[in-house]
Amino acid sequence: MLEEASRVLFGCFCHQDPSILLTIDGQLVHLCPRCIGLHLGFIAAFTAASLWFRRGLVLSRMGTRLLLLLAVASLAFDWGVGGRLGLYAPATHSRLLTGLACGSALGVLLVAYRSSLWTISIGAARSAAPLAVAGVIFLSLVVGSLAVALSGSADAEFSYQDVHGQDQRISLAAGSYAFTWCGVPVVVSQGPASVQVTDAEGVVAHIDGDQLPGQWRSELFARSGRVARLDVRLPAVL
Repeated sequence: MLEEASRVLFGCFCHQDPSILLTIDGQLVHLCPRCIGLHLGFIAAFTAASLWFRRGLVLSRMGTRLLLLLAVASLAFDWGVGGRLGLYAPATHSRLLTGLACGSALGVLLVAYRSSLWTISIGAARSAAPLAVAGVIFLSLVVGSLAVALSGSADAEFSYQDVHGQDQRISLAAGSYAFTWCGVPVVVSQGPASVQVTDAEGVVAHIDGDQLPGQWRSELFARSGRVARLDVRLPAVL
């Protein structure tokens, strides 16, 4: 019940790609590393900046632009250059760190925006603002790096040919493995028995238990191309 509630709740603002979700003690975390970094970075930066600048935070126009650039560029580089252009394979640590950078920048910007609405000037502290902002972002990145290092969760990559003979690759979260079945990638991870079917249009069907319904089996064996991916969760992963 709690796991299903978390899946639905986090699904409101996370795409929950099964190939990049983390597992902790066999339980799936229904928030991808990038979203985890975004929210942790935002909360940490907003809290730290609010406590640091009790009388308000005023950023110069250049400082605001730099923070906006950091927020956009950090995600654009990992998601666009790596994920979409395929120049490198995004991993757990890159998703988490770029999410932390973006969230931290947005958190500081919100504090500054709130201060501008209150029309509060921080006077002499204004000159220290860039250094303080950099410190907050750096601290968020360090915390994120330590979390990745301590968790030991690194992504692997699985390459295969789909039913059309096209070369494909997907990322595998730590503790999972993959194989192909009739040209369809099957990703296996640990957790309560369930099957998740992703069709060619990206629509996901969740099935309780470890049995694939007859309709999907027929599509699979026919190599129709309608089934794009299977994500299987089992109580124990070999």
